[in-house]
Amino acid sequence: MEHYLTDNLISGVIYADCLPLSCQQLAAPLPEAALVRLGQENDEILRALFVLSETPRESFNDAADPQQLHFKLNLILDLVSRLYLQSVILPEVVSFRLTGRAIEWRTAEALPVGQAVQLTLYLSDKYPRPLVLAGVVAAVTPLEESHFTVIVTLAPLTESSQDQLDKFIFRQHRRVVAYRKQVENS
Repeated sequence: MEHYLTDNLISGVIYADCLPLSCQQLAAPLPEAALVRLGQENDEILRALFVLSETPRESFNDAADPQQLHFKLNLILDLVSRLYLQSVILPEVVSFRLTGRAIEWRTAEALPVGQAVQLTLYLSDKYPRPLVLAGVVAAVTPLEESHFTVIVTLAPLTESSQDQLDKFIFRQHRRVVAYRKQVENS
C-alpha cells in the first residue's frame, strides 16, 4: 500500500531535471505565517521565471521595439546573474522529479519518514533566487551504494503559489514533450 501512495504522489504532470537542491531538516513543521511568507516569495520567483522564459519575436523592426528592449534587459540580467553565481556556493546538483504536491530526489542521506524539511531548489541560472518549499518526508527507499530515494509531500501552498507552481511544471513538461517530438521528426 505504501508503494502505491508514494507512486501516487509522483504522478500526473512531472517536471524532471537536474538542478541545485538542498534539504534542511526542521525541528517542527513551519508555522502558517512562515508558510504564507514563503508562498509570497515563491510566487514572486515563479512569476519572474515565467517572464524570463517568454521568447521574444525574432525580428526587430523598430529600435524602440519593446521586444528588443526586453531582449536587451534579459541579456543584462543573464550577465549579472552569471557574475553573481561566481560568488555564491550553490547546493549540489541532483536529479529530481517535481509535481504540484511532492518532490522526489536521490541522496546519500537517509531522512526519517515524517521528518519536517525545508527544500531549496534553484530553478534557473538566469534568476539565481531559489524556490523554498516546506514539507514532510513521505517515503525513503534504499538504493545501491548507500543512496536513497526520498519523497517529500509539500506543505500546502498559497493559492497563487500553487497555481504558479502548477503552471511552471506544466510549461517545463510541455517543453520536454515538444523536444521529444522534434527529435522524433528529425
